[in-house]
Parts: sequence; structure tokens; C-alpha cells
Amino acid sequence: DKKGNLLIGTEHGGLNIFNREKEIFTHPFDNYPELRYQEVSVNDIIEDDKANIWCTLECEIFKSFMSFDPFFE
Repeated sequence: DKKGNLLIGTEHGGLNIFNREKEIFTHPFDNYPELRYQEVSVNDIIEDDKANIWCTLECEIFKSFMSFDPFFE
């Protein structure tokens, strides 16, 4: 993404984000109860001009508000 994080979409494991500066992974879908306990597959990831991360999942489009997450500041 624009902040230098590595976004990894997985099959049945959701979205993983590696913060290169802190050298840690985060799993943003854990913040969304409707996705937390599902085996979510991420097909595509795109960042818009407002730094929102959009993911296409198996049957829906998901907008993550990662730009407001303290992990990314």
C-alpha cells in the first residue's frame, strides 16, 4: 500500500498485512465480527486515492477502514 505495508490476500485465511517497519503481521478481518469466524478468501486487493483498501471476497466486496487503524499510523 501507499504506506509501504505488504498486503497478502489468502484462500480461506482472509487478509494479512505485514508492517515492514515494525516487522509484524496484522489480520484486519479480526476487527469485523461478520468475517472473523469465516474462512474468507481474498481474490483481489486495491487501494483507492483516499488510502482505503478494497478487497473482493468470494461473494462480496469489502471496504476496510485501515487508514483509521492505529496499527497503520
